[in-house]
Amino acid sequence: MNDTEMLETASRLKTLTLCRLSELERVWAENWQGVLFFRNLQEVSVSDCEKLQTLFPASLAKDLQKLEKLVVKRCVNLQEIVEKKEGTAAITTENFVFPRLEKLNLDDLPEVTYFYPQTFTLECPILSNLSILDCTKLELFQSLVTLNLDKCILPHASPSVIFPYLKNLEELKVQGNDKVKVVFDMNDTEMLETASRLKILTLCRLSELEHVWAKNWPGVLFFRNLQEVSVSDCEKLQTLFPASLAKDLQKLEKLVVKRCVNLQEIVEKKEGIAATTTENFVFPHLEKLDLDDLPEVTYFYPQMFTLECPILSNLSILDCTKLELFQSLVTLNLDKCILPHAIPSVIFPYLKNLEELKVQGNDKVKVVFDMNDTEMLETASQLKILTLCRLSELERVWAENWQGVVFFQNLQEVSVSDCEKLQTLFPASLAKDLQKLEKLVVYRCVNLQAIVEKKEGTAATTTENFVFPRLEKLDLDDLPEVTYFYPQMFTLECPILSNLSILDCTKLELFQSLVILNLDKCILPHAIPSVIFPYLKNLEELKVQGNDKVKVVFDMNDTEMLETASRLKILTLCRLSELERVWAKNWQGVLFFRNLQEVSVSDCEKLQTLFPASLAKDLQKLEKLVVNRCVNLQAIVEKKEGTAATTTENFIFPRLEKLDLDDLPEVTYFYPQTFTLECPTLSNLSILDCTKLELFQSAHPTAESSSSNIQSHMSNLKSLSNVKELTLDWKHISALNLWFKSEQCQEGLDYLEEIVLYFDADENEKAMLPIEILQKAPNLTHLDIGFCKSSKTFFAENPEIDVGRMLGQLTILTLDEVSMLQSIVSKNSLWLNTICEKLHELNVYSCPHLMTLVHSPSRVSFSCLKQVSIIRCPNLHNLFTSSAAKKLINLENITVKHCQSVMKIVANERDENEHKGEGEDELIFGKLEILKLVSLPKFESFYTGRSTLNFPSFKDVRFTNCDSTKIFRLGDKVPATLKVEIDGDYWKGDINSVIMKQLEE
Repeated sequence: MNDTEMLETASRLKTLTLCRLSELERVWAENWQGVLFFRNLQEVSVSDCEKLQTLFPASLAKDLQKLEKLVVKRCVNLQEIVEKKEGTAAITTENFVFPRLEKLNLDDLPEVTYFYPQTFTLECPILSNLSILDCTKLELFQSLVTLNLDKCILPHASPSVIFPYLKNLEELKVQGNDKVKVVFDMNDTEMLETASRLKILTLCRLSELEHVWAKNWPGVLFFRNLQEVSVSDCEKLQTLFPASLAKDLQKLEKLVVKRCVNLQEIVEKKEGIAATTTENFVFPHLEKLDLDDLPEVTYFYPQMFTLECPILSNLSILDCTKLELFQSLVTLNLDKCILPHAIPSVIFPYLKNLEELKVQGNDKVKVVFDMNDTEMLETASQLKILTLCRLSELERVWAENWQGVVFFQNLQEVSVSDCEKLQTLFPASLAKDLQKLEKLVVYRCVNLQAIVEKKEGTAATTTENFVFPRLEKLDLDDLPEVTYFYPQMFTLECPILSNLSILDCTKLELFQSLVILNLDKCILPHAIPSVIFPYLKNLEELKVQGNDKVKVVFDMNDTEMLETASRLKILTLCRLSELERVWAKNWQGVLFFRNLQEVSVSDCEKLQTLFPASLAKDLQKLEKLVVNRCVNLQAIVEKKEGTAATTTENFIFPRLEKLDLDDLPEVTYFYPQTFTLECPTLSNLSILDCTKLELFQSAHPTAESSSSNIQSHMSNLKSLSNVKELTLDWKHISALNLWFKSEQCQEGLDYLEEIVLYFDADENEKAMLPIEILQKAPNLTHLDIGFCKSSKTFFAENPEIDVGRMLGQLTILTLDEVSMLQSIVSKNSLWLNTICEKLHELNVYSCPHLMTLVHSPSRVSFSCLKQVSIIRCPNLHNLFTSSAAKKLINLENITVKHCQSVMKIVANERDENEHKGEGEDELIFGKLEILKLVSLPKFESFYTGRSTLNFPSFKDVRFTNCDSTKIFRLGDKVPATLKVEIDGDYWKGDINSVIMKQLEE
């Protein structure tokens, strides 16, 4: 047709059939210009046309709006369905729409290569019958970019027989269909080796869709170009991506899933995967994630997994009522996220198993955790690692009014760097609960002012306590505005801190309000390096313990720094096996530690000296000095180098109240040259197991004395005159006794109230009661005798003892590990019997031969005794005879523990068999209130004689690990309000039922 006038009229042709035309070369003439002429075509069927090479001109094909059926068969030289329009640029994309095409059948077309030989889009919204057979060269849709299947009634929208021909397909939309069950039905493994170019996938209103990809889809790289996936209104869909495909969506930018009422998870679990396996999903280009109205969605992936969405900028989760979408999510990486809140409150509840969060490279995020839902905060997060990096607009990590307390208690590592606007890191309430924090690193935050933010409404005088029991590493670098760790008074404990670095913090008074620092198992060789101590300006208490690395506590060589006095008041050093020095050897400080009040050092094997001489001379506020179990310590104060041997050093401790030296076998001197020592307020002195120490100079020193050329440590007795508590071993008992015996000594122990004497003498020495000491202590109220190998030490009569002048005020007697002692009262010790009459409290511990407190008969009444305690005396049978018990008119408390042979508290006497008159055979304990019996395997009863027991004041009876709990007998008188506890359980009911229960047993 070349008659242009004719072409102005549209043909009504609906059906065109061409069959067995062996010479047919074209259906329409080559230069055919018609536009509307064949727009009514509905069916086209072409077969057995050997020379035919193309079917439709492009201009005609674009106007086949009513075409319903296209069948082409056995055209052996056909190359394309639609012919390229001459003069069309190669980059032009042609759009072909066949809105009514239902059937497309291509069969036995060996030379067909293209549907259209250039880039094109194709829409066949109601295609229901598609057949392509024996088209060996077919790249029929190789240039197809967009395919829209609307109301397609194929059960498989893109069957495996078709998809290989869609090599250039970039966009696929399938919608409005009640037949499609699977979108991609591909089981040809060879085909899957080639990656699809599909970028956009839209699935909408597919009521029967069960799978997007066939269930056993084995493809790995096939859809790696997907950029946008949108799925909505697919009622029967339960999962979206196979796991293997989801792990390869490197280009995915947008994922939207809405109104899929039966969807349960986004990524389907791969069969055969162990439950303990953690899958890693990385979506490096994902910007938008929108989940809406998915009532059955529970998981993103139903096992443990990590998720990285480094540039996620649009996140929306709405109406997902069962959503534990990320419940197995372990790692989340947000890089270049443009959300103002990296983790909004609406999202965080779904991240229940999130263990690692990384947010970085962002100029939008102002708050990381924006949580204002108080109910949500009642559940602890599993977050362990938090990394924030290059967040130029970040103002807060946690929202300003964040109220959570335990929400982040599992945090182990926090790293923050290059956050220019950040001013504080942790809310105070959160910081106080970081019990598992192991690592804290903060770098290059130029406006950071404090690590922990002050809690609003906190009084300025309140001291906050921060404990980080697992913190091993603290690294602060290039924080020019940091002034405080916490801006008010606080205490800090980091017991296992091993890596501490503070650099370029020019304004740092980071710990200026730190009051207490506890370093437990710290592995730094210098517990407090010189670079750190200047920041501890308000530190008042330091404890370093449990360490085999620390060699020096204070390593300070900066002389300028030492010009400022430390406020340290309490120093405790314990179990530091490698400690050689407390202060570095060449320490030059004079005033630096003048506020020290308490020093306690124990179990430091390699320590040889404690204080430098210059420091010891300035301890004007020292109140307590305790040194125990330092087996190589030789001197308390180290000699100052260059000091002449004839120089006398003067040490004055005007406030020292307690001096305790115990188990220091190598200590010989307090100071290794001549010195004077003044302790005018000393009230508690204890010297034990210091075998080489001569604290009190003998009045007649022998030539062999190891310290005969050194003046007495306590030569001025005024140092002892105010002592209230004195504890000495035999070496120092005997030395002090001789000192008082000397005519040169005129001072007494007028203020002494308690004395503990350990008679640990050598076998060749005869330990005797220190009469001179006791006579110098007229106000002594408590005498404690221990480690005495012979009872003769204090039982023997001594004509020098003046009972009227000595021990007249004694009310408490304690005997600890006294051998051969069978009873307390003895006819051979008048002075001991006399003081027993006045005792209010008697304590006997670990006396292996003790059988009873009072033998029968005895004149000693113990009439003033209020409390008696007997512990670990294996041969004790009873405490009192019945006659002695009648005199215990003031006894209030009896305690007996771990005595294997005790059978009763009160023993029978031989004359008890004769019955007496009414009231005369009663044993009355008028004031006894408490009875405690613990671990008495042979205990039978309180008393088994004929007399009736009367306990009018009894309040509490306690048995623990006693085979028998029989105390009362029928007729015994006890208050109805008495409480009886047996192995932690109180007996219920009135006291009569208790008595009857015991009788039944």
